[in-house]
Amino acid sequence: MCDDKYQPISCSEYDRYEIAIMRNQLLLLEWLDNSGVKYHQKVKPVNLRIINGSEYLIAELETVNEILTVEIRLDKILQVK
Repeated sequence: MCDDKYQPISCSEYDRYEIAIMRNQLLLLEWLDNSGVKYHQKVKPVNLRIINGSEYLIAELETVNEILTVEIRLDKILQVK
């Protein structure tokens, strides 16, 4: 699944992530990782980045012991609240 082709998202969806970053707004996301594992977690978006031609949301998420930085491919995000 990690070699599937990136599907660009709409400009309005991209803008939503940019605004959340500017406002330090938490988002409740549901997404798939490169292995197809589904996550449903509250994250703090911190940046947007292009990696190998695919757009990613760079976000922080809290675990019991630490804050992790994750790279979430934008076309793998299933739901945003």
